[in-house]
Amino acid sequence: MVEVKQKCLDLSNAKGFTARFPLLDRPFLPVHTSFKEELPVTDKRSAVGRVICPIGYKKVPTGSGTWRALGFPRGSKGVFYYHKSVPEISSSIRFRICEDPTPSSFQAGQDLLLPSTDYGERLPWKIPLLSIATKKTHRAFQQTLLDEGLVDRSVLEALRRLESPNIARVKEPLYSIDQPFVVDLSQRIEVNFVTLKGHVGPMQFDVFGLERLYPFSGKVRMCFVLSPLPEHRHVPSLLLQCLEIITPMKRVCESDIIEAPVVEEYFQRSGRIWSYSLKGDNGKEIAEIFDIEV
Repeated sequence: MVEVKQKCLDLSNAKGFTARFPLLDRPFLPVHTSFKEELPVTDKRSAVGRVICPIGYKKVPTGSGTWRALGFPRGSKGVFYYHKSVPEISSSIRFRICEDPTPSSFQAGQDLLLPSTDYGERLPWKIPLLSIATKKTHRAFQQTLLDEGLVDRSVLEALRRLESPNIARVKEPLYSIDQPFVVDLSQRIEVNFVTLKGHVGPMQFDVFGLERLYPFSGKVRMCFVLSPLPEHRHVPSLLLQCLEIITPMKRVCESDIIEAPVVEEYFQRSGRIWSYSLKGDNGKEIAEIFDIEV
């Protein structure tokens, strides 16, 4: 990490990289985290515990049921660092491209990005705090964050208590009700809500279709909103608000029920604002983890 004078690493073209954590090394085996879990080491047959963490850039499907590892882009020289976000649960380890680990070079650098999505957006490469707290391979980062005082132990403990067995595999969970996310108008919305209090999901909302027909194609950025409408004063509900049209919307079939999303407006069906009550079973679970009174 930058705070402990980490050296610059050159990951260019590497399909896999093994990060070393010498500050965690011990002259014996096994080496454990403060949670009493074993840390991955270079060689379990060795008498010395040299702690490691395998890191990759991105895996893409080959089309034959397998995955292919992409190498880190050319020019991937820099340092790993902890990117603290709000809420803290959405924080992550990122890789800062810079010439050296000095503050000035770090500030002048930029985060390593992933390849473009199918809608042309480039997102930062990262190891989410959720994965760091729950995946065995990332335990070295977990212990380093604790040792450097960058993450409070109570936060990691709360994440580790999340009961879902596949929680570490959840992609782009919603850490707040109003967190923006990208939706495909020709599919159901599928989301996972995650807070320090729990995980609800995956949940599907079939708002853009009617009897398996989806009148529109295209991708938009939306967010859920806790309804401010008078009719929901006694029935707390979620609304969907359109934030941005990402790819052109096209009408593929006629429908008087499904309406095209309009930027800065709430999504409508049959001329009425769509809403999802938080008084139902799944709704109550969402309300509980976000401290919404129902």
